[in-house]
Amino acid sequence: MKSVDQKKQHLQDLLVQQVAMKNLLKRNAERKRKESENPASANIVRDEGRVFLPFIAVNTSKDTVIQCEMSEDRQDIFFNFSAPFEIHDDADILQRLNLHKAPYTELKQMVPDRLLSYLPAECEMKSED
Repeated sequence: MKSVDQKKQHLQDLLVQQVAMKNLLKRNAERKRKESENPASANIVRDEGRVFLPFIAVNTSKDTVIQCEMSEDRQDIFFNFSAPFEIHDDADILQRLNLHKAPYTELKQMVPDRLLSYLPAECEMKSED
């Protein structure tokens, strides 16, 4: 039974990530459309703030000493922190930006009908969100 619950949780996590990614794509397409309507401003902000997926963000105290080493082949990077730290992946950051939320009508377009019942309630954007 535990295995079934774990698989349901994993499915929910994947559905949340799917909604967040689709919302990110939609937001980026809207930004690109606006840039094409006003080319003068597009040159200024085209690459500003652009982050490529996948990524991780590391959070720690400003007083933490961080040692960083890279392997010769540049395939591995090693970090040593002098204090506790947190690691957040792209899915976590997209959720913190509330990109996993959408009105129910949009969720129905993003997720197959047979999987809608597995989507966590937190994904449905209420009118006050």
